[in-house]
Amino acid sequence: MQKSTALLLLLSVSVPFKGFTQNDGSLDLSFHGNGLHNFTFHSGFNSVYDVDQSGPNAFYILSDQHITLIDSAGNIDLNFANNGVLNTSPYVHNDIAIGNNRLYAGTWDANNKAQIVCYFLNGAIDSTFGNNGVASPNLPQEQIVYDIQIDAQGRLLVAGRTDQSNNHNMMLFRLLPNGTVDNSFGSNGLFIFDANGSNDEIWRIAFQSDGKILCAGEHAMNFNTTAVLRLNTDGTIDNSFGNNGVFRYSVIGRNTHLDDIEVLPDDRIRITGPFDNTTNYRLYVIGLTANGTWDGSWANNGLYIDAAVNRGNGLLLQPDGRLLVAGSDQVSFSLRDDYVVMRLDTNGVLDNSWDGDGVAIVDMAGNTDNLRGVFQLSNGKVLGVGSVRDDNSNRFIGLIRLNNSGALPCVGVQTNGSQWICNGDSVLIHGQWRHTAGHYAQTFTAQNGCDSIHSEQLQIYPSQQIQEVHSACGSFTWIDGITYSQSTSTPQVLLTNQQGCDSLLVLNLNLIVVDTGLVQNGTTLSATGTANSWQWIDCINGNPIAGEIGQQFTATYNSSFAVIINSQGCVDTSRCVEINGFGVNTSKKQGFIFYPNPHNGEIIIELPPNYQEFQLQIIDLQGRTIGTKYFDGGLTQRITIPNDQSVLLKLWGDKQFIGTLFVQAK
Repeated sequence: MQKSTALLLLLSVSVPFKGFTQNDGSLDLSFHGNGLHNFTFHSGFNSVYDVDQSGPNAFYILSDQHITLIDSAGNIDLNFANNGVLNTSPYVHNDIAIGNNRLYAGTWDANNKAQIVCYFLNGAIDSTFGNNGVASPNLPQEQIVYDIQIDAQGRLLVAGRTDQSNNHNMMLFRLLPNGTVDNSFGSNGLFIFDANGSNDEIWRIAFQSDGKILCAGEHAMNFNTTAVLRLNTDGTIDNSFGNNGVFRYSVIGRNTHLDDIEVLPDDRIRITGPFDNTTNYRLYVIGLTANGTWDGSWANNGLYIDAAVNRGNGLLLQPDGRLLVAGSDQVSFSLRDDYVVMRLDTNGVLDNSWDGDGVAIVDMAGNTDNLRGVFQLSNGKVLGVGSVRDDNSNRFIGLIRLNNSGALPCVGVQTNGSQWICNGDSVLIHGQWRHTAGHYAQTFTAQNGCDSIHSEQLQIYPSQQIQEVHSACGSFTWIDGITYSQSTSTPQVLLTNQQGCDSLLVLNLNLIVVDTGLVQNGTTLSATGTANSWQWIDCINGNPIAGEIGQQFTATYNSSFAVIINSQGCVDTSRCVEINGFGVNTSKKQGFIFYPNPHNGEIIIELPPNYQEFQLQIIDLQGRTIGTKYFDGGLTQRITIPNDQSVLLKLWGDKQFIGTLFVQAK
């Protein structure tokens, strides 16, 4: 198809020209002054291998061993990678995909083993993916990668072909988001399909609304045939699709190829590609039902063939249901001329409102122009990206921007947030100070005129007075750092809770002090305080005295005695009292006492007054001497012993043995 061209003054390239119209499909002359832009961003051939859209106005372009990021004006984002250019060497990628806030690029090594490299969107490699950013799945077949897509669960579907003894089979494997093989898919992560041809390949992947996977490609027997398979989400063939899971299309006696697939919101399918017509190619677009049969309500019983346009490379479904087909107008097998963007209405008929006759043709540089794909911008205009080669075989990235009256539809976005404040405080929400709990919603209008609603939930955390109740034995140290030795309900501290609000903490302390007092009346000892239970012990060996569990105890032999007292769960031991009234010469010198018992690392010993020199031996319960003390005066001595040990104290006065007492550790 040829269209008249006119030379725009001050421009060095010829551009199809139909007057300065703003009709759908016409060049947007505000884009670089003439609607098109050729540029290079690296020193190689600058051929477009793949393009992927990131948001409505940003595009990653893969070219040779380089990736760049451009905006809707065709400007390189200099914040991406190294001044806008990511050198992927040593990897020679064949396809890119965006998902999981990552940029994935696929290739294969010298042994035809797939390699998927994961980059952050700024071009830095994500070392957490695979092995330092590279997934090289150990699969039993050789893999050539043609397409990568990310499903709704963030898993990577990688498609292409196997390459064994020139008998290519369709190949698809699935990776988990971390780059490991998903063994639940297919056969240990791998799906292979042999259509009984020598050149079976998957070129594109798409998903239907239920997650089923469309594998679009071709296989070759006598001639290449377009083929679309449908897989269940577990990687098995869905035999309810097409003919036993496969739809096939071929022009008898002609090689038929597939380049792109598009899924409509109702799961119907559109595919495009060329078939050779002996002297050149012809574009076809096929409409299928959701289950892979011909969509008889669309075009000519599901098939559209253009008699003039030669090649379909990409499809774009517009919001109003019309279909853009991107490709090229080819003069012969060896020469592709111009960019082509055609539009079909919802019935599969050329839409004549698109550039006047349904087909927009743009001559980029006079020789080989190949448009790879088209994308709709947030303002509705259409951006095309492809490869350009001029008459001197110089290669460029070629961009066009076309007018289009159908802006992207407004989609109301509901976002939610939450905040909290302390009781008595206020917070600014949507321009107003709020101090009560509830939901506060406001509608915002974005730059493209679309409304969004943001709802903020406000919670109120009250200041609290909390009573902290404790029962303790003897003494209690609280969070204020004070050690209390009697019951109290007055201490208070002001705390900040985890929400940042003040709370008053009040101590209610029930302090239990065990009365360890003893009264001696001859050979009878009595505990002076009330308690729940008593157990009398022999201080010489620390053993309890069988049956002596009353408040009063009468000794029947000479020794030193004490009582273990339990009062409301608190346990303490009295001092040891020596009784020597059984068969003892009344002239025998007086014994000794100590306290407190149990000890906490320090005890006080009261020595008998009728000796001059004393020797004290400290013995652990295993019979080992752990210390010896000497005193030559003073009836009261303070000594330290290990505070975690119960010990025996043996005392000599003037080299005469006086007695042994048992000291209990707390």
